[in-house]
Amino acid sequence: MKELDINKLFKEKTKMEVTQQKQQEYQLVYQGTIIPHENHILYELNPNTLEIKEARYIVKDYVFNPHWKKGDKIASHGEVIITQGMVYISALNKSNAIKKFKKNNNGTKLDPNKTYLDL
Repeated sequence: MKELDINKLFKEKTKMEVTQQKQQEYQLVYQGTIIPHENHILYELNPNTLEIKEARYIVKDYVFNPHWKKGDKIASHGEVIITQGMVYISALNKSNAIKKFKKNNNGTKLDPNKTYLDL
């Protein structure tokens, strides 16, 4: 007589796991504003090694300006991709960016101390 195996009589149920992919949540935090002078470039500087490279941007779409005339500059706003531990400086070239960093200046048109000349 044959012996019956109980495990073969009852099939095992396979476990199914349902996973849902969730998009990574992120927040935009306002760090500050740097308005560069004309023909200046925004540089990304590592304060520990003084390594300099140009900052990377997120390009925004152009917004229609009804008052635009021929010869006016096209105002395109972009957001800088900020890297942790880096300093951002607006300067004409890399050597001037290092000079501004040593003077603790970020090269913006705006005066951070709000000490404008009164006329």
